[in-house]
Amino acid sequence: RSHVSELTRELEAQKAAFMTTYRGPRAAAPAPEAPAARQPVKSVVDAAERARTDFAQTLLFLPGTLESARQSPYRWPDKVYALFQALDELTRTWQQTGSIGSGWHDALKPKGFDYSEFISPTAKGKFGEEYTFQYEGRPILFQHHVTLGARSADTCISIHWHRDEARKRLVIGWCGKHLSNTQS
Repeated sequence: RSHVSELTRELEAQKAAFMTTYRGPRAAAPAPEAPAARQPVKSVVDAAERARTDFAQTLLFLPGTLESARQSPYRWPDKVYALFQALDELTRTWQQTGSIGSGWHDALKPKGFDYSEFISPTAKGKFGEEYTFQYEGRPILFQHHVTLGARSADTCISIHWHRDEARKRLVIGWCGKHLSNTQS
C-alpha cells in the first residue's frame, strides 16, 4: 500500500508539472476544407490539361500534346486520365527510389494498361517522323506508349512518351489518334 501511495503521489506531481508546462488545452486547428468536387473528365484535352496540372512534378506535356488531345474524339477520356494517374504514381516511385521495382510493362499491366516499349521496326522505318518530337532542342523518337482500344479514332487512342532519365520524369509527346503503322 505504501508503494501504491508513493506512485500515486509521483503521478500527481508529474500531472501538475505537465499542466504547468502545457498550460491547458490548445485551440483545435481548423479542419482542412474538403477539396471541391471535380467535374468528370469530359474530353481527351480535359484529361491532358488536368494531368498537366495535377502531375507537373512527374509528367511534362509538350505543346503539341494538347493539340493532339484536342483533336481526339476518343469516347472514354476518364481512361486517359487514369493512365496519367498510373504514370504519375510509377514516376513518383522512380523519383523517390530510383526504380519502379519491376519493368514498366509489369507495373502497368495490373493497373489495366498494356505498355509497349518500342514501336515496330517497320513503323519506325516508314513513319518514324510521326513518332519523333522535339525535346530540349533535339528530335527524339517517342517509342514508349500505351494504346487504349482499337479500330476507329473514337474507340482508339495512343499516348507516347519519352523517359527523361536524367530528370526522372516522363515527357508526353502525343495523346491522340493512333499514329501511322503498317495496320492503319
